[in-house]
Amino acid sequence: MRVRQIFLIVAVAVLFLHCSCMKEVGTMKRKLSPTDCNFLTLTSCTYDELQLKEIIMFTGSFDELDKQFPVECLREENDGYFRAAYRGENTVLMVYFDEYGNKEGYGLLYGAKRMKSDFQKLKKGDSIGKVEEMDPDGEYLFMYTERNDLPRESTHCTKDGFLITIEYGGVHSHIVENIREELI
Repeated sequence: MRVRQIFLIVAVAVLFLHCSCMKEVGTMKRKLSPTDCNFLTLTSCTYDELQLKEIIMFTGSFDELDKQFPVECLREENDGYFRAAYRGENTVLMVYFDEYGNKEGYGLLYGAKRMKSDFQKLKKGDSIGKVEEMDPDGEYLFMYTERNDLPRESTHCTKDGFLITIEYGGVHSHIVENIREELI
């Protein structure tokens, strides 16, 4: 009788371990886009404003969203989250998911009217005013909240398929410290 109980406990533990491992792998990692391919070459569909709003308001999982609006570009973020990108007319929609495929927030809709080369004109020491003047369609979330826990950075999408992240100095500084670029 004791051997049977131990066997049952071990079997249940192995089952839980197996299920938790399956969740860790999830569907996200199997659908990642090649890291050297540009968003524009990966996406064949351009969504209109109404469709992009529908994607923003979508409350289901990654798999459910992918069925309704196929994800053609999916990247893994450094913090373990995943970013799906949808192309609009002069816009890019970024939708974020956790490692289990749960949608995080609503997503961010960027105007994509500038080229990567426009951002290469910016340099360390420039003011955020210069950045805003050059790209008013960027995301400057840290400036409009009372929160100090948000990264002091703005993000920008370009019409040639790049995500530009601009980091700013200390808590009250609005001076460019670093500029990073990556493929959307």
